[in-house]
Amino acid sequence: MGILSELKLSVPWGHIAAKAWGSLKGPPVLCLHGWLDNANSFDRLIPLLPQTFYYVAMDFGGHGLSSHHHPGFPYYQLDFVNEVCRVVTALKWKRFSLLTHSFGGVIGSMFSCVFPEMVDKLILLESSPFFLDTVEMNNLLTYRRRSIEHLLQVEAKQQRPPKVVRPEEMLQGFLKNNIQVGEECGKLLLERGTTKVPGGLVLNRDRRLGLSLGCQAQKHRHGEPWNVSGQQSDDNEQLHVGGGAGLTVERGLEGGKGLLSHGTFSLTTLGIR
Repeated sequence: MGILSELKLSVPWGHIAAKAWGSLKGPPVLCLHGWLDNANSFDRLIPLLPQTFYYVAMDFGGHGLSSHHHPGFPYYQLDFVNEVCRVVTALKWKRFSLLTHSFGGVIGSMFSCVFPEMVDKLILLESSPFFLDTVEMNNLLTYRRRSIEHLLQVEAKQQRPPKVVRPEEMLQGFLKNNIQVGEECGKLLLERGTTKVPGGLVLNRDRRLGLSLGCQAQKHRHGEPWNVSGQQSDDNEQLHVGGGAGLTVERGLEGGKGLLSHGTFSLTTLGIR
């Protein structure tokens, strides 16, 4: 199944980039990628799925080829739910399914809670439904204060030009931070997640994505204790190209044929009614 088209949907701060596969007449499926990943996460999975559906994989704001949010505004989970709403409105979808990976599952779950009448199926890959974090609630004031302080620090650093990294060094850094991802998948994510400049590559993603929301996503992914300070080192901010590790799909996997039709494929499928 080849790419049908690259999409560029207008939003008040710029555009949301997306890519589409399949028949325009088929039941629509919106694909949501993981934290610091991009729409290329689904490149190897979509060909394994039924070709009777119309698949659209979007880049969240600040990710992939989508516009960054305006300066002075951090990224909140609700902002990404808003983006999903804007995308499906632009596509004129009244009801559709959500195919989500990792952090995209949190956003998909939140959207399904707010707009249950629009969601046919919610499919979660390496994710779990949205839930309230009691650690965050207990440390809310400290979290908010340090989040704002860190936002100002990151904005000051954004005045510097982005770090240029040789392609091979960028790829090796990605693979080192994501040992479960193979070289082919790493190249696929970096293809959409970087831009060629004289001397090498720079990351496309907005540096503000390394703020506190990123810490929540990391806690969600690995189940590790959350550092409410949300602090990162300069090296992590500029060289940690691992992101959400992408969605790894083996070529020989045939279980995907039943992903949307029967809710199998060893993943959680929730039907929203």
